[in-house]
Amino acid sequence: MSVNEKDPYLEELDSMTAFDEPTKVDLMPAKPIEEPMEEPLAVDQIVPPEPVLPKKERRSKKLVEEFTADVPLQVVAVLGSRELTLQQLASLQTGEVMELGCAPNQIIDLTVNSRTVARGELVEIEGKLGVRILKVI
Repeated sequence: MSVNEKDPYLEELDSMTAFDEPTKVDLMPAKPIEEPMEEPLAVDQIVPPEPVLPKKERRSKKLVEEFTADVPLQVVAVLGSRELTLQQLASLQTGEVMELGCAPNQIIDLTVNSRTVARGELVEIEGKLGVRILKVI
């Protein structure tokens, strides 16, 4: 390309940077707010949304729930505990009373697989012991 020839790319660039007449835009006036704005929520009032699981995870979670819903679990009511030495344990006799160090109306733990799942209080139901659930953990 000689010095006197115009570069076609520069010509195209020049044509692209040429400005047309400004376009007139009509702006609509803003509408007034018809309803008053709500008071902002306090931090303790904000409820996070439920997490949305991907479709595959939702399906697998549902399958796990279906297959495990009727798996039997043993719930243990922990009334109290006491430490014993090996000698004290070996010397236990039938009919002996062992103090647990807790009151009859004390709150007890309900456990599954050694994990506390709830707390409750002992109640009598038709001559048998039961537990009134006070808190699920």
